[in-house]
Amino acid sequence: MPSQTAWALMGILTVCGGDDRSVQRGVRHLVDTQDDMLRQGDGDGGAAAWTEREFTSTGFPNHFYISYTLDRVYLSITALGRYLSSVEGGQEKKEKGGGA
Repeated sequence: MPSQTAWALMGILTVCGGDDRSVQRGVRHLVDTQDDMLRQGDGDGGAAAWTEREFTSTGFPNHFYISYTLDRVYLSITALGRYLSSVEGGQEKKEKGGGA
């Protein structure tokens, strides 16, 4: 699920940084699963959206489930933003002669 991938991606980014293989795989998954219709847009730059058909929150099984409707969107955007910040921050260190 996009929301769960995003949670994991943010956690791994905190420890490993943007060059980690797990991070790269999580980013690729979020990019690849972004809804095609919205990714292409209609001339206004498009919109970011992901589909989650399954419930990812608690409730009482077979009675009711809780759905946090926007988790799939804002968690994915946050994770991708943190990834970009991590990668861009690392690039700045390299350009300034610091870091690996």
